[in-house]
Amino acid sequence: MTHHFLLPCVPPTTLSQSKQISTRGPRPVLHDSKNLMASKHTLLALMSVNRPSRPLTGPIKVKVTYTWPWLKSHGAKVKAKGRIVKTTKPDADNLAKLAIDCMATLNFFANDAAVWKVTSEKYFGEVPGVRVWIIETNEDGEPI
Repeated sequence: MTHHFLLPCVPPTTLSQSKQISTRGPRPVLHDSKNLMASKHTLLALMSVNRPSRPLTGPIKVKVTYTWPWLKSHGAKVKAKGRIVKTTKPDADNLAKLAIDCMATLNFFANDAAVWKVTSEKYFGEVPGVRVWIIETNEDGEPI
């Protein structure tokens, strides 16, 4: 079964690597920065309405596509292409991790270790947002 949805938003740029360190007694403690907490809350709120009726089990493929709005420097010829790849920060793998962590928090999966394949893409384009495909597969990786 395939689950597909679009989160209409400007994708986050603050990711899971944006931790802050504080101390509790003699020990350092890592915690989420305010910007990271805001990014997570935005994704959690938008994703919550797309939660499957039951947590997904078994082998799972996830594809996440992030599209940022055009920059002012993108001219008409570039915009006519519909979208172009984004080769600047944030890193695609870190974006995927944030999305999968949010889906795991919302119980999209019985166990996020069941995610065996992740594809993450990032673009500039006309319609900003985060598009997600979650595909349940059999043990051979074929969609079920």
